[in-house]
Amino acid sequence: MTFRSANRAQGSINMTTTEPDFTLANHGSILLLTPVSAAAKAWAEEHLPEDAMRWAEESFVVEHRYIGAILNAIGLDGFTVKATVT
Repeated sequence: MTFRSANRAQGSINMTTTEPDFTLANHGSILLLTPVSAAAKAWAEEHLPEDAMRWAEESFVVEHRYIGAILNAIGLDGFTVKATVT
């Protein structure tokens, strides 16, 4: 299942300043990808591995080497991502 919006460019990572679908926080050796919207939560459950490590039951722990492919897939499906400063 994919979620698309006609006003979003397909194939690009949508970095946003308002109500993102996902947030991304860089914690040095790992990144925390947090689905915010209900659609993003459903996407994460369908597209990320069932055994993916989680932080506080809501964020997915992602190594740097995998984040590019994940962000590409998120962008292709029309979601927005907001990078947070930690």
